[in-house]
Amino acid sequence: MTEINKDLALEHFQKIVRVKTVSNKDDEIYKEEFRSFLPLLKELYPETFKTVECQLINEFGILIRWKGKNSSRKPVVLMAHHDVVSDEGQNWKHPAFEAEIIDDVIWGRGTIDNKCIFTAILEAMEGLIKDGFTPERDIYF
Repeated sequence: MTEINKDLALEHFQKIVRVKTVSNKDDEIYKEEFRSFLPLLKELYPETFKTVECQLINEFGILIRWKGKNSSRKPVVLMAHHDVVSDEGQNWKHPAFEAEIIDDVIWGRGTIDNKCIFTAILEAMEGLIKDGFTPERDIYF
């Protein structure tokens, strides 16, 4: 596999963390943040989204199918979530949605739970697709 550009992967991760996909708020500001998320992913991972099938579930859930060589085989499922809890009433040392790097630590809501996994899977898919890889079976994410 082509080596992943760590600086670019970090930049992608920071952009993903900066999207305020707060799930416990029902106002229009947060709905717009969710609506902006998939277009951002398509911008950051163009080869992936040219290759996979993608659909929204209940407006904000994302289901991705990476078609394998043999769809009759049992698929693989990879899961992560992109919604986060609000930072209201919490005492963050650094802003929760700026993804600042301070002393080699990325500060932000979702950096540990679970946008990190979300981003890692997309980074791997993008690299594998650029290398011409097709999985043996379907992969759902």
